[in-house]
Amino acid sequence: MQNADRIIFGSIGVIVIAGWIIFAGATDRYDIPNTETNASLAVATAHESGVEDVIFEELETIEEEAKISSVLPHEEHDLPLEELPETEHLQTSPTLYINSLGEGWSHVVWEGTDISFEDVINVKSSAPWGRLILQAQGSFSTQDFNSLLFTLGNGSETSTDLYIALNDEAYNPLQYVNLSAYMDIQEFLSGAPVAIAIPLSTLNPENKKISELVIESSEPHTFALDTITFSVLDQSTYREPIIIETQEKTDITSTDEPVIFSDVFHNNWHISDHSWDAEGTFSSAVSFGGNTSIRIDFKDIWGTLRFDHLGGLDTTGKSYISFGAHGGTNGNQLLDIIVYDIHGNELGRRSIAEGDRLLARAWKNIRVPLYRLNSENTLIGGITFQVNESTSFVYIDDNLLTN
Repeated sequence: MQNADRIIFGSIGVIVIAGWIIFAGATDRYDIPNTETNASLAVATAHESGVEDVIFEELETIEEEAKISSVLPHEEHDLPLEELPETEHLQTSPTLYINSLGEGWSHVVWEGTDISFEDVINVKSSAPWGRLILQAQGSFSTQDFNSLLFTLGNGSETSTDLYIALNDEAYNPLQYVNLSAYMDIQEFLSGAPVAIAIPLSTLNPENKKISELVIESSEPHTFALDTITFSVLDQSTYREPIIIETQEKTDITSTDEPVIFSDVFHNNWHISDHSWDAEGTFSSAVSFGGNTSIRIDFKDIWGTLRFDHLGGLDTTGKSYISFGAHGGTNGNQLLDIIVYDIHGNELGRRSIAEGDRLLARAWKNIRVPLYRLNSENTLIGGITFQVNESTSFVYIDDNLLTN
């Protein structure tokens, strides 16, 4: 009987030792503290399925940030998380696309758009508003996530506006967002892959179930997408929004800031002869401050009204371009602002209010960070306002540089 007990306890000892060796080897393999058994099991499972190569490259502690990598055709290198806002991944997100379409997702080919899959999604639109549609099987809830992440690569030499939206269960867009609000345009045009993080509070403010993700371009364009995932990010680490709406406007009558327009043009600013398909007139119908605003009548899509400065206005020490924008009778316009240097070269452009449209019969007080227009500490010689519609009019007022 004693021999039998020895055999039994000896066997148990061997099993325990073997189990410890296997577990210790696993924790060494994934470099995870063995006190966090649930997290170890999750990452070990990800490794065995091959997912961690594209979502998790390394995890030294449970608190360490995950690293996302992707490869776009024109850049044969990993895109580190540092290109994204520095954020902490609190959980693995459902995957729409990483090297291939995620489970339960399919794509829809839109007329005038060619799509190919070569580790990334290559999209070529041959007509305005060509689009890529990723469609969920049934509907998908985003309530457990707060962000949409993806990498975007440019395949065209010219600039265009790219928009993204999530569609509800009835296939209606919840909110179109201009992607220029979440990336550096110059970096994008250089061909470098750009990592983008968009709050779902912007894309899906009412937290509805979604059926589709749509990305479209305002003009014929070629671009590539990869690593499209829903995730949970620390929202305090999002980069500063391109456009900031303020509740209080600057008192033009008491400010020492350089004023561009308020009732009249100031400091050698005027309406430029370089405007096209748009006409600017002084109007007393509505005003943001004072008695007069500038009414801009757009005659065709992407018409522009430009303000020019004689000699250039120095932006040194200033942080924002501020102005009031009014959507006229109908509203719903997407308004862009473009800044030029004193030689007429474009410095930068941005869409107003992160894709939010102008209000009908109401003003929005808007500030655009100069650094997002590549216009810090330099001389600016021109400012252009542009909309995405024809036969529309808007009002601009109290235009100035501020801190």
